[in-house]
Amino acid sequence: MALEDLEVELAVVLGRTRMPLNRFLRLGRGAVIALDAAEEDIVDILANDLPVARGRVTVDRGAIRVEVTELVRRPQVTRERGARISALGAAFVMEPSEAA
Repeated sequence: MALEDLEVELAVVLGRTRMPLNRFLRLGRGAVIALDAAEEDIVDILANDLPVARGRVTVDRGAIRVEVTELVRRPQVTRERGARISALGAAFVMEPSEAA
């Protein structure tokens, strides 16, 4: 299988909210969840749960689409000893022998 044939899971975050657990447990069919977003807001686009782009939601003949407006800058890859890479970027960690 070629690298280009691998599948990536995409998700679009329309908004977020918080609610008490007791209210969450009572959610059922027909429940409405208010989000902290407006119709014209820019949305986050995730690939395998990592932010990769931002975009604008559009509706065209009943089809919901997301137009990519910007790409999220990827962290630089480093080969330095003690570097750890995460979704938030590179963090340098001193080795115990280096801290003394």
